[in-house]
Amino acid sequence: MSRRIALVFAFILLALQAIAQKPEQTEIIDSINRAMELRQAERFADAAELFLEIRNITKDLPDSTMREVYFMSSLMASSCCAQMEDYLRGYEIANDLMGESLSDEERNLLYGQYVYNGYKHAYGLMLGGSNEDYVAARRILLDISPYAGNEFKNRILPMIPLTWYYEGLYHHGNEMYQDALTCYTNASSEYDKLGLRSGVSSSLKQIASIYSYLGESESAVSYYEQALSVGYEESCVVRMEIVMDLVEEYRQLGDMESAAKYDRQMDTLFTSTDDLEARCVYYGYKGDAAKMRKEYRIAEQWYVKALDAAEEMTIDGEKHSRYRLCRFDLGTFYHAVGRYDDALYCLNDSFEKETDIERDYLSYILIADILLKKGDGKGAEAVLDTLSRLEPVIDEPRQLSKIHILRGDLDLLNKDYQSALEDYLKADAIMAAKYPAGDEERAMLFARIGGVEHKLGNYIESEKYYDLYAGAISGIYGERSLAGIKAVITLANAQGFAGNVKDGCTGYVSAAENLRDIIRNRLPYMTASERESFWEPLSSLFRLMTPYALKAGMCHDRFTKACYDALVLSKAFLLDSERSLYGLIQSDSDVSAMQVYKRVSSLKSKIAEWEKNYGTYADSILVASEIVSKLETAMMDKSRGLGDMSSFVDIDYKSVKYSLKRDEILVDFTDFVLDNGVREYAAYIINRKQRYPLLVKLFSEPQVRALGIVYPDMYYQSEYASEVLELLWNPIKDFVDEGATVYYVPSQMLFQVSLESLPLEDGTLLGEHYKFVRLSSARELTKKQSPIDGNGSAVLYGGLQYDLLPELMIDNAKRYELTALTRSLGRGMVQGDIAFDHLSGTKDEVEAISGILKAEGFVVSQRIGKEGSEESFLSLHRNSPRVLHMATHGFYYSPDEATAVDYLKGYSDAMSLSGLVMSGGNAGWLGKEIPDGVLGGILTANDISQLDLSGTDLVVLSACKTGQGAVTPEGLYGLQRAFKKAGANTIVMSLWDVSDVVAKEFMVRFYQALIETKWDKRSAFQTAKSYIRNANPDEPYLWAAFVMLD
Repeated sequence: MSRRIALVFAFILLALQAIAQKPEQTEIIDSINRAMELRQAERFADAAELFLEIRNITKDLPDSTMREVYFMSSLMASSCCAQMEDYLRGYEIANDLMGESLSDEERNLLYGQYVYNGYKHAYGLMLGGSNEDYVAARRILLDISPYAGNEFKNRILPMIPLTWYYEGLYHHGNEMYQDALTCYTNASSEYDKLGLRSGVSSSLKQIASIYSYLGESESAVSYYEQALSVGYEESCVVRMEIVMDLVEEYRQLGDMESAAKYDRQMDTLFTSTDDLEARCVYYGYKGDAAKMRKEYRIAEQWYVKALDAAEEMTIDGEKHSRYRLCRFDLGTFYHAVGRYDDALYCLNDSFEKETDIERDYLSYILIADILLKKGDGKGAEAVLDTLSRLEPVIDEPRQLSKIHILRGDLDLLNKDYQSALEDYLKADAIMAAKYPAGDEERAMLFARIGGVEHKLGNYIESEKYYDLYAGAISGIYGERSLAGIKAVITLANAQGFAGNVKDGCTGYVSAAENLRDIIRNRLPYMTASERESFWEPLSSLFRLMTPYALKAGMCHDRFTKACYDALVLSKAFLLDSERSLYGLIQSDSDVSAMQVYKRVSSLKSKIAEWEKNYGTYADSILVASEIVSKLETAMMDKSRGLGDMSSFVDIDYKSVKYSLKRDEILVDFTDFVLDNGVREYAAYIINRKQRYPLLVKLFSEPQVRALGIVYPDMYYQSEYASEVLELLWNPIKDFVDEGATVYYVPSQMLFQVSLESLPLEDGTLLGEHYKFVRLSSARELTKKQSPIDGNGSAVLYGGLQYDLLPELMIDNAKRYELTALTRSLGRGMVQGDIAFDHLSGTKDEVEAISGILKAEGFVVSQRIGKEGSEESFLSLHRNSPRVLHMATHGFYYSPDEATAVDYLKGYSDAMSLSGLVMSGGNAGWLGKEIPDGVLGGILTANDISQLDLSGTDLVVLSACKTGQGAVTPEGLYGLQRAFKKAGANTIVMSLWDVSDVVAKEFMVRFYQALIETKWDKRSAFQTAKSYIRNANPDEPYLWAAFVMLD
């Protein structure tokens, strides 16, 4: 265009030279020639100034040739401005001509300069980043678009909605949400007029993100779905990001079915693309999901896969920006799970050689936080000092406040609470200059301030800040969301300390009711690992209700009922949810759901085996876990059509109360840890007569330790009797009538205590004055258990040979046709370093019991010597006897013990660290080679838990340590949980090692009493226990270990 203008100007100059007669005309010709020479020499600034002088001289001259000089000198000035990229001046010069009366040729020449300079200036404005720039750019683009040719029009028109989009981003970033919504809406409309679906989709996605931030999930979902619908031409990465947002929004709404639908769509998008960046996004998504389920090893593998994919992406030989993001994601994962050294490695390695502190600001923030969590105050302070250099140039309050928040965290590490408070308040003052109290980051800061005020004893101030925190979180996510529930519970606790007990009670009750609703809605959609990760943090919050009630003195009223409702919900929640699911699947006449259930169980067992050698099997674990995830989702989809697996959630105080008879009472123990780290115990006492449960404070663990009790059998020695009773029973006894049936549910250390075996000062046992029934949870009362008639069968294991020749193991294994599920269970064995000795007395025990049961008409199967293989036990799946007796070795290692023993490394699950030893078990136990097709003889609690033993009324574990396990708020993880999950009614077990001679005497007497009492299991159990005690009155070690669990 500039060459054409110059050519036209040259012709005009020739014409002017031909007619020039006056000196001023000659001067103009000389100026034109000089300006053209300057332009030719690329001295565009000087040329432009001279052309403008010529324009000004000729502007008002009446001669037509001079008018052409005026017009062309203006265009040449505009052209020179364009050459030196002064597009604003070039645009303004051309714009001045737009009002002139022009010929068609002149218009063609002018429009080119007008459009080009205007377009380039508008483009520059859009890089400016201010609201005024976007408005100005849009005005120019609208002005020039009617005059643009097709080539430029195709560039200009899409830029008009882009100005709206950029302006929306500006308002969005500055929390001006209504202005942002207006801009994004205009952008979407303008893009739609142009048929640019990608722009429409991006604008709708931004609208959705604002509604999501404002907590308006329904509106967010609507716009995200519109964005996905019109954005089918978008890159796979963009569509994946929208789908991920939809999954999260539907979860917030509690619509788990829709969340699952979009989760499956992520899989579909992944399988339809080879794009490496899309794979990075997908792997990161899967890692986030696994982390949320607390499947940390699997999550790590997904993040590593994302990083590997990103490493393959390069631009001009340099690593793609996605690589830094993936490395950062892996670092934040390690930070979240407490692997701080790995996190530091990832974050430090993500920096380039020349570290840009401003660019890597977030990584520095995270590194400082990691060092604080490692307890490295000096290291954290050094990083914070580095970050502080940025304070003068940081404009964004969020970034600036983070430095002061971390300084407050450093003060907390040093227990300087007053300085921490000052730093947190300064951080909030910085945030308050831009963001309202309802902002989520300020809300989390309010919680920090409230916590420090609490430590300083300023409970009124603490409540004020927790109130701000709860109000903001509830405003964002809603009171009925999980985040809202957690915030309300935290506030309720603070209100109690501040003396506002009534408000705190109201908050707790409201939160409990909302949680129950969420569980009913979400449980049918959640896999086992999702249930566990969902429940763990919430159950810990609800355990705060009991100490709250005790502190407030609300121990026998409506609030006490709400506290107990929460306790009933929390105990054995995961166990009952799994049993409920299995019950639905088992009831289905279509076997497909059961087949999926078995395959899931089989794969989980295989994964557990592979995890012992994680480095070797990492990829296999990842593939298998993904298959498990899909199968579990399909299984949950199927189960929802079979019934309501969440019905057990409705069991509450009223349900438990009316399950009791008039002469029965329930004592439900609970525990909680105070701010000082001391664990205390209390009990809820329930009977049919009272309106509300009675809450009684009992003792603290230091009080028990002060007694000098070292071993569990010492609870039952006469010299400790009065002190033990004072702590465990005397606070309760005034509420229990002599001779009453007392159901009790243990908690924490009380799992190792048998109430019925505690001696009184008169030499009798507590169990001689009351009929004690031990339960795994109060919900057991509502199930109306009665002895299973079955077929009068019994399977008895005893006298097992733990050392077998390989050929005998093979022959024995061939006798049993096992399903894929049961065949897979025995593959993940723990190992030991000492062989199990033969228990000769157990053969006599089994033979004696066999005679007793046969005389009563039972069909008895004795599995003695080599017959007691693991295969024989697993064959009982869905074919279990009425009585199952196990006289063998038992074992239990705590997860802590496992980490310190070389041969147990790789195990952390308590259900894999407890179990029973079967025939041939020494080979597997000692890590020797086992013949192909043969199971190792080490039957873990995890194996047992996956069987169906619902036909079994009575399991007798005549083995050591069978009553032990890992103690959690959910219950005791070990053999008792395994058999309960498998469906057994009643379990007899031991709390510590017992002589096999004594065990035989106890068991034989127990079965004799069962027959004599017509299967009154509890009475028979007490009779056998009394028999052993009478023979060994001064040795509770021999008789107090046995407990019965219903």
